[in-house]
Amino acid sequence: FRKATRIGRTELEIFSEIRTAIENFAGERVAIAGDFLSGRARTAGFTGWPIDRTIEMGDPLISDLAPRVAGYWGDSCASAVLGEPSAAYRKAFDAVMGGLLLAIEMMRPGLKIAVLDAVLRDYIGRAGYAYPHHSGHSLGTSVHEWPRLVPYEQAILQEGMFLMIEPGAYDDEIGGVRIEWMIEVTADGCRPVEPFDQIPNIASS
Repeated sequence: FRKATRIGRTELEIFSEIRTAIENFAGERVAIAGDFLSGRARTAGFTGWPIDRTIEMGDPLISDLAPRVAGYWGDSCASAVLGEPSAAYRKAFDAVMGGLLLAIEMMRPGLKIAVLDAVLRDYIGRAGYAYPHHSGHSLGTSVHEWPRLVPYEQAILQEGMFLMIEPGAYDDEIGGVRIEWMIEVTADGCRPVEPFDQIPNIASS
């Protein structure tokens, strides 16, 4: 995502390069679900497939892609700005990253999912933002498996669950930010399966 994103390329061109890297790594054709968005309006809208929009300096971007390999789905999301992010974007980015880290502090067997969802929404809300989607979901042979992190879910976390945690912050004037990691629930807490580096910008070269 970061390597492929440059001024003058389209969302479709960047996505094509990402997909090629995924398929070369897997050694096979790969089904991919998710969102790839650029610009304030599209990222604030939070969902959508890549289009022929050309990337410009200062654009916010969301790359939320879920590949399926050997019948099982992966997932992750990164957000960034091409070039130097504004103070307003950094504030939103820090709020979302803070929400993700808060979830990692909280997650353990026995925690009710509705409680985790409520804490994340409250944290993002106190920073001045909201998100209209789930706070996360399980995954396996389906891209969104039960349980989903939603306000009405009464299930509890259990050891061995793999959950995607994906808080977001969306603003028409700033654009959108969403960060998503895969988290394994362990016997006494949880662990990020792949804690990707998260920085709010992509070099403009």
